[in-house]
Amino acid sequence: MRLLSFEITGGEYKNFKQGFKFEHFNVIPENPITVIIGQNGTGKSNLFEILIKIFKSVELKTRVGFDFILKYEINGKEAIINGRELSKGTDIRTYYNGESVYQEVFAENYLPKHVFAYYSGDTKRLEKEFDDPKRVFEKELFEEKEGVDLRRLLLVNESHIPLILMTLF
Repeated sequence: MRLLSFEITGGEYKNFKQGFKFEHFNVIPENPITVIIGQNGTGKSNLFEILIKIFKSVELKTRVGFDFILKYEINGKEAIINGRELSKGTDIRTYYNGESVYQEVFAENYLPKHVFAYYSGDTKRLEKEFDDPKRVFEKELFEEKEGVDLRRLLLVNESHIPLILMTLF
């Protein structure tokens, strides 16, 4: 998955207000991994929280809390998630390669296969965004469902870092 752009089209999330648009990602063409790096206090964790909220909203049909458009490249084609906050929940519209796709089909085929996040801060704020996906995964494991894959959304801690670096490089 490669991030292309993100925009808040209504409402706000922490320091990102309506009209916030992020579309200037440095891209290495042959590398399908997106890494977000920056100085403390620049909004990296907030952006990660937003991405996790959006991916959860597609997969688990949870609320996001603001209107947005997220564009990214996956499998060489553009994927778009467009969300609008309504009183009953978040209305999600999903598109792949310019075609409208049912949310369930999109979740199965066009969400990133794995999103690993690492947060070195003192608070548990990012950790709570991973709680629902973790519960769903554990429930599927305990029910011994067939074909349970690795968790899509995974928050890693300091003890995981050497292992992850060894697999990437």
